[in-house]
Amino acid sequence: MRNDNPTPLAFTALSVLLMTLHFPVAAATGQFDPATGLIDLPRVDLRQGTDSTLVQAQLRLKPDNTVELISAGVAKNSAEPAVTFDIDLGLTHIPVIQHKASGEEFYVKLRVIPGIAPLTFMIEHISPTLFSACPAFSQTGETSGSCILSGEIKQDITLTANTLWVLDGIVFIGGDNMDSATLTINPGTRIVGEQMGGLYIRRGSKIQATGTPNQPIIMTGKQEQMAGEWIGLSIAGNAPLYDCLNNSQPCESYHEALATESVGGTDPNDNSGALKYLHIKYSGQVLRPAQGLTFNGLDLQGVGRDTLIDFIHIDHAAYHASHIAGGTVQLQHIVMTEFGDAGLRWSAGWNGKAQFMVIKPGEYGADGIEGSAYRHSLNPDPADTLSSQPVLANITALGGPENFDGIRLKTGTRLYLSNSVFSGFPGYCLKADHNQDSKTPFPDALRDNLRISHTFFDCEQNFFEHDNLLFSIADFVTAMPGNSTTDPKLNGFYPNDDSLLLSVDTASKDDPLLKPAFYSGAFRDKNDRWMDEWTADVIAPKVKPF
Repeated sequence: MRNDNPTPLAFTALSVLLMTLHFPVAAATGQFDPATGLIDLPRVDLRQGTDSTLVQAQLRLKPDNTVELISAGVAKNSAEPAVTFDIDLGLTHIPVIQHKASGEEFYVKLRVIPGIAPLTFMIEHISPTLFSACPAFSQTGETSGSCILSGEIKQDITLTANTLWVLDGIVFIGGDNMDSATLTINPGTRIVGEQMGGLYIRRGSKIQATGTPNQPIIMTGKQEQMAGEWIGLSIAGNAPLYDCLNNSQPCESYHEALATESVGGTDPNDNSGALKYLHIKYSGQVLRPAQGLTFNGLDLQGVGRDTLIDFIHIDHAAYHASHIAGGTVQLQHIVMTEFGDAGLRWSAGWNGKAQFMVIKPGEYGADGIEGSAYRHSLNPDPADTLSSQPVLANITALGGPENFDGIRLKTGTRLYLSNSVFSGFPGYCLKADHNQDSKTPFPDALRDNLRISHTFFDCEQNFFEHDNLLFSIADFVTAMPGNSTTDPKLNGFYPNDDSLLLSVDTASKDDPLLKPAFYSGAFRDKNDRWMDEWTADVIAPKVKPF
């Protein structure tokens, strides 16, 4: 039994649900007493950004279909599973709540009702903790507890953690700005892509994939052995692009790998939903080999700034970990590891921001970051406009063994970079390409379009110098405030106690959408372990203990 409708359940309906579910008892994170309506939560992790506070709380289910906070206090500090209250989203995730009398268990999602005191929630979703049957929007899978998704889905659906979801081919959510739908994915849910399986969110539809630190959402390949086992996650939005198709107005184009799908529009504030505490693994495929155009781990094309993307780990992508084509989308707390091409790539006029990002190529190496104004051959004359203008801050990028670069900038992109570190790339830390056919060769436009501050470069060769250029790129970059070619003194991704990354006196904040951070790189010190809990299976073995 499942409640996919956000309308809260009545008190009596909830009691009936709890009395009729018959599943074995598991480790509960909460307990419900139907006689009193009380919900006891021994451990609640209050999460806001990277800050975490552990409390215990008692709630009460009221006859008016709401749940209110009765009391809260200091919780015991133990390793037992905890409820997560995501303050930023106003969501409380109770992984396992147990009926006090019968022992039945289920998952509950609560959403804060603004402006009510004491703190009051609506019940947004309830589902059993164990699999029962595949819902009508899916087909029964080959293995017990699995359901298959395929084709177009033009209704609101919820994917739950009690089911293994299999993507058979590319699954499209909604129509193109019509028949819009919302795909909700609960914490701890696992989604597996077949060889040509992928997930595509069309313009006008949304994905609400919000996991928690102890229950991240997993999107992965069937075997989990090598990159390219499935296509990946792609989101198309209505935010502006640069490389319009046939000079169309509003400016829109087609998806890089799917010529049948449109991306882009006129709304910089477009909202495609939320991604939080999400793993994307073993993805990436070439679907248009003649043009060399690919699906990547996370494709964001024409995605707007009201889309939330935070705490994402992209691992073992066959090509780019993430490609951002146009739009104004903003990202925070992104981890990119073991990718085959550039970690972060942008094109088509991306005018967004990224802060707190970790980038580490795989064993064969790759560029850390690659930026341009256009997407391959989609725009026949990209040279005359500097359209991409991303703002990047607090990046930690570490090189691989092969001859690749930390940042590679192509004609037609600006960059505002602050408080970051690029180390160990066998190529160059920074390479700005020179296109002889361009009306605005990028190095000649550096003075007005490249702003770097409080960033450390520590590579075999820090800066690529062009022949016949009238100025030195090394002199140009190091003359800007706070930049250095000093050893950053890192232990893995983290700064040592004597690292100069910790002594930055200027925050990485040039607008209100960046968080003030008085340090360079993704971590304020060696104890700032915001990525460890939910990426431990990949990250922890690669960092030496202090």
